[in-house]
Amino acid sequence: MRKTKKHHNYKPEDMKESTFKIQEAFKTARTNLMFSLTSSRRVLFTSYEPNAGKSVSIANIAVSMAQT
Repeated sequence: MRKTKKHHNYKPEDMKESTFKIQEAFKTARTNLMFSLTSSRRVLFTSYEPNAGKSVSIANIAVSMAQT
């Protein structure tokens, strides 16, 4: 039996809203980092497994910091 792909019915509005929510989450993380880093400027990002998205998260927070 052949498996068929599920076609999602995403609308452009849904993608825009989703992107906005992700951007706001990174801005919130940036703000929390800035308030918590009063004396030290070092942060360590870790995860319990490889390929958990550390590099992507760090890059997005860096972009968010650069935009301020």
